[in-house]
Amino acid sequence: MASLTKATRSFLVNRHRETSIFTLHLKIYPINTFLCEVGPLVSDTVESGLLKELDLAILDKIDLWESNFEEEDMLQRAQNIDNFFSIYPIVLHCLTRLSLYNVRIDKLDMHHLLLESCKQLKHLGLSRCDTGDHSLFTIDAPNSKLCVLELTNCRFERLELVCLPKLEKLRWDTWVSHNVPLTFDFIPSLRELEFVYDATFGQRELKLSELLHGTTCIHTLTLDFVGENRQWYPERRTPHWEMHFGGSKNSLLKELEFIGFRSLQHQFTFIRSILERAPNMQRIVLKGDEQCENCDALDTPPRLSKFPKKNEEQEIVVKRIRDGIFSTQIFFDE
Repeated sequence: MASLTKATRSFLVNRHRETSIFTLHLKIYPINTFLCEVGPLVSDTVESGLLKELDLAILDKIDLWESNFEEEDMLQRAQNIDNFFSIYPIVLHCLTRLSLYNVRIDKLDMHHLLLESCKQLKHLGLSRCDTGDHSLFTIDAPNSKLCVLELTNCRFERLELVCLPKLEKLRWDTWVSHNVPLTFDFIPSLRELEFVYDATFGQRELKLSELLHGTTCIHTLTLDFVGENRQWYPERRTPHWEMHFGGSKNSLLKELEFIGFRSLQHQFTFIRSILERAPNMQRIVLKGDEQCENCDALDTPPRLSKFPKKNEEQEIVVKRIRDGIFSTQIFFDE
């Protein structure tokens, strides 16, 4: 750690005034006094005008998919991070991207710290974070410049996006809520949604209309089913949609990426239901199963694939999806 601190000091301190750093990517573990040692170096560099943008990731050595959430550790990490930004507030002025791991963010003044003080923050990633056991997390930041929000295995019962006018992309990898995990209010710039749905956490079946309720301009929707027995609603031959997609605001979806595709009737019904409600759909990408890192680490043999590989099989799939009505381009990516 001492050698890393020395290298950071050498890089940041020994700079000529006529040179500057446009973007600094910094990944650190809050070990011992490292944050306090790096803090003044970065702070001085920002204050001198030599650093324009900071991409900061405060890491944790714990497995992101570990099921046990150690409350004391998460609280302590939140306190350390809060102290760091309180002591060196100028760092917030050039922070454009921030990634936090294993943190109780309700113990941070999230709106003030990240969405008000960080006036340049455009990308926020939260991994294995929560606001207490299965509690609500609300974001209401009308002046925020946040464009991308990524959540990974966060223990929120529900995420309420009240106001994020610049948000363009939301990615949520695995949630633990037993109900609809998020709601949208005023998110006018949202164009891209990506959901990874892992039913091993015991969620009930969800309707796509519930996840999309409140969105108006989605053009790219990515769904990852993470396995053969984990299915997305609807599964019936005649799915019932409670949301009306008739207006022009709901016809902007142009691309659908479907991960975990197999030639099953309920999947064909699901895709055709989207096509009926998305007249501007231009492209559908069908992908096979993706083996996760945990399976790779265990050297688990891949399951027998049901993904259509042969030309004849793919032609049948295309005909069943288009059903003589649609002309959307369909691509296969195993």
